[in-house]
Amino acid sequence: MAFAQVLPGDQAEAARVKAMIKTASNDSIKCDLIQQLGKIQLLKPGNKKTNLDSGLRYFLYSVKFADSAKLRVNNKYEGMLRVGEAYFRLNNLRGGKQYFMSVIQAYQRDRDKKREARTWLRFANMMKGSYQQRPEIITNLKKAAVLYHEIGEMAKEAESFTSLGSEYYTRVKLDSAEYYSLQAVKLYQLSHSNDLGFTYYDLSLIYRNKGSLNKALQYALLAIDIANKRGDTLKYQSMAQRYGQLAFVYSDMNEHANALENFRRAVKTGTTNNIGNATSDFTYSYLTEFVRECVFLNKPEVALAEAGKIFKKYPPVDSLQLGRQAESYGLYYNALGKYKLAENWYLKMVAYYHCRLPSESWGNKILAGFYMAQKQYAKARTFLDKEFKNIHSDSQAFLNSAEDAMYYYKIDSANKNFKSALEHFRIFKQKSDSAFNVASSKQLAEIQVRYKTLQKEAAIGALQKDRVLLLDQVSQANYIRNLIIGMIILLLLFLGVLINSFRQKQKASKIIQERNNELNDLLGDKDKLLEEKQWLLKEIHHRVKNNLQIVIGLLQRQSDYVENKAAKDAILNSENRMRSIALIHQKLYQSDGPDLINMAEYLEEFISYLKDSCDPGNRLQFEKDFDEIYLSVAQAIPLSLIMNEAITNSIKYAYPDDASNLIGISLKQIDKTHHKFTITDNGIGLPKDFDLTKSNSMGMNLMRGLSKQLGGSFAIQTDSGVTIAIIFETELLISDEPSLYI
Repeated sequence: MAFAQVLPGDQAEAARVKAMIKTASNDSIKCDLIQQLGKIQLLKPGNKKTNLDSGLRYFLYSVKFADSAKLRVNNKYEGMLRVGEAYFRLNNLRGGKQYFMSVIQAYQRDRDKKREARTWLRFANMMKGSYQQRPEIITNLKKAAVLYHEIGEMAKEAESFTSLGSEYYTRVKLDSAEYYSLQAVKLYQLSHSNDLGFTYYDLSLIYRNKGSLNKALQYALLAIDIANKRGDTLKYQSMAQRYGQLAFVYSDMNEHANALENFRRAVKTGTTNNIGNATSDFTYSYLTEFVRECVFLNKPEVALAEAGKIFKKYPPVDSLQLGRQAESYGLYYNALGKYKLAENWYLKMVAYYHCRLPSESWGNKILAGFYMAQKQYAKARTFLDKEFKNIHSDSQAFLNSAEDAMYYYKIDSANKNFKSALEHFRIFKQKSDSAFNVASSKQLAEIQVRYKTLQKEAAIGALQKDRVLLLDQVSQANYIRNLIIGMIILLLLFLGVLINSFRQKQKASKIIQERNNELNDLLGDKDKLLEEKQWLLKEIHHRVKNNLQIVIGLLQRQSDYVENKAAKDAILNSENRMRSIALIHQKLYQSDGPDLINMAEYLEEFISYLKDSCDPGNRLQFEKDFDEIYLSVAQAIPLSLIMNEAITNSIKYAYPDDASNLIGISLKQIDKTHHKFTITDNGIGLPKDFDLTKSNSMGMNLMRGLSKQLGGSFAIQTDSGVTIAIIFETELLISDEPSLYI
């Protein structure tokens, strides 16, 4: 099965989460799911108070639930931060700050600088949307940056600087925005992180507003390039913004065909995977600009046809989207020469745009331009004077102010105010020349060449870094080799324990059989013999489990002295494999029937262990579907090892970001002897060139080998994630030979 990707706020998603709460295997998962319901309410379109209040109630309940169930404090703290977020969205500044500061003070008492820094950063980012210009935003971001610097987390310090640059851009302090964004780029590069997409995007915005179109284009292209390299193209909203920004820059450079194509990409990407009848304000913004470019290229009918489809499928949900729609119709009717209809739509646009100051300013500018074209200079000047009445003039793109100067020049010329007209024409020339210091077509060619050169330099730099890394790997080869030898010795010890346990079992069985014969001859008391046999087998399983725990403990102690991440991961994988086998022996000595294992109970318990050990951030949820199936040790161990490998791979590789995602596990009976075991994630999927037959991955080879041991078929496919399916026949597993566990 495959999981459909859904947007938060979708009713089907809420119903699915409620169903999961009823079947959740432990209280920690229930708490996470309750918070997920709150997030769904907060992310519903329109920012309605009823939805926000509903989200707040879920978050408050999750805090009480965490206390009553005595969960880890991090479950409670996450709920408290979500409560603070809901208060911010409800414009309750005092309540929001109180909850965030309570969590921060708890981390300060625990001297947990890492979590404290993360909370300061989150505190600031939560306030950005609702409390612009609040001094706490800048202060909190700087506190986060200082703490990350102290603990040496360079990439997170860069993330804090990126947020600072974005905040200064919002406050129209473009020099400060440029400084912090460039500092973020340096830190990301020093930390060898390629998480530069948002920083490049912000720099493109900044340079466009400063009138440096060559740099604006360079960083817009880099933002898209880094997304392609990182495989971030499935993050539809962020990719839509990057295509939209590139289109804005092309439009400023009078490259309208390129602008049109990229606005079309932005709209298409922004409406990909939308569930329900709502899309983002960004999509509406890019759709309006798409209409504008169509009109410029004398294609108004194309504009109406494509815009109409979006308006029908995703009707406007708020004043801002209604304003975008009205502006689109105004552009269309103006292009057809139906000026009265165009004026009516433009006046509606200005009324709707009162909801947001930058949009209100933009609406005044559009209406001023319309009246200019109609030579109604008095009305044009009225709306032109209103354009920057409530916001800074640099908050719009640099060339807007050049265009405004041209408007004033024409108005003053028409009114025979030649001195003022000359001054405005001088301003227009100064601004337009600074943005276009060479002919546009020639400048564009130079920028594209410069961009390709940057790509080549980046490739050369990557090769040089690879050379350094290879040299470093060679220097560490002996250390890693010795570590691997040590791990092999531990694994050999582990196999020795298993072989010894098997021999003990054979010896015990022989003794039991001898006693059985004696007792049958003397007393005929089979019930007593059976009870003793079961007791001895349970004792053997208990000892095997204890021996495995000793080996696991040795591996854990070994990992404490290992700094190399690859080696740590290898040790953790070995621990998980042994834990899966130890749990089976534990189930055997705890059960009344020592020969078979209830797989539904076992899988529930082992999945809970994997989540606690491999997913401390609680970003994953599990969807489980198990039939009541009992398997022997020879069947259960290979199946559990396959599940361990598949889930571990999904946790490590399927979800590179911190978004919450799902892993599905099912064990179903097909008929009397055949069963199907399926593990599915909805992550980024396998690489396009992946070939199972040529894969040298230890995990893949292990899963294929274990499937052969089961006598079953192994299949893997990628479709909105990865699905692993194994079909096996139980009768083929019955054997007197010992199983090869690893």
